[in-house]
Amino acid sequence: MDLWQTDYMRKERFGKYLSENPTPSLSHYHGGIRTSLVLLAGLVKENEPEIHNKLIEIGLPLEYYFSEQILSMFVGVFNIEMTFRIWDIAFLSGVSLAAGSTAWILQLVAFVLLRRNAKRILKCTSPEDVMLVLYTYGMFNMDFDSFIREVAKLSNTDTKLEKMDKLKVDTHKDKKPVY
Repeated sequence: MDLWQTDYMRKERFGKYLSENPTPSLSHYHGGIRTSLVLLAGLVKENEPEIHNKLIEIGLPLEYYFSEQILSMFVGVFNIEMTFRIWDIAFLSGVSLAAGSTAWILQLVAFVLLRRNAKRILKCTSPEDVMLVLYTYGMFNMDFDSFIREVAKLSNTDTKLEKMDKLKVDTHKDKKPVY
């Protein structure tokens, strides 16, 4: 599955997506949160068309739901432990990869969240149902490691995560847990 891995490819796809789906407010703007949301919509439309169509059908465009989540870096969507893990990978990739990588990681977090909840989303009949599904999953039904690994794999930062895990084990191995 091609998930627009390079910055160049993302910009090229963004231009193509805009030309096929003209949006007056975005036609001359190629950066920031609006671009991230348009790219997320394009990513979902190309790779998970059933989810995209369902969200359109019930009146919940991705841009409306995920604008707040991306701006807040998913505070309130996931429990605090998972939020910190998302921040770790977002900042890790942002420092080690090209500019815009943090935004790309946040788009992939939203994408993986949608993809992991596809069956539940397809059963929803209202925007509120979708929001409840995503909130419940993010707060209560998470396998943190596999979620982060999936985001890392899609973003090509999985080898960097392995190094972080080793560092975390090495720096904490002598400390006893505090209860």
